[in-house]
Amino acid sequence: AVAAAVALLAIVDRVLAERGLAGTAAVDGARLLRATLHGFVALETAGGFGMPRQIDVSFDRAVDALDVGLRALGQDVR
Repeated sequence: AVAAAVALLAIVDRVLAERGLAGTAAVDGARLLRATLHGFVALETAGGFGMPRQIDVSFDRAVDALDVGLRALGQDVR
C-alpha cells in the first residue's frame, strides 16, 4: 500500500508541475484534484447519479474542467 501511495503521489506531483503548480499552489491543486475525484467516485458508488446522462461522459467533462482549473491555479500569483 505504501509503494502504491508513493507512486500515486509522484503522478499527482508530475501532473501539477506540468500545469505550473508548485509550493502552496500545488497543495491547493492536490486538494482540488482529490476532492473532485473522491466526490465523483463516492457519488457514483452510492448511486447518486440518477440523471439520464452517461456517467463516463460527465466524468470526462469533469476531468477536462479539472485540467482548466489546475492550469488557472498555476497562473494565480497568490
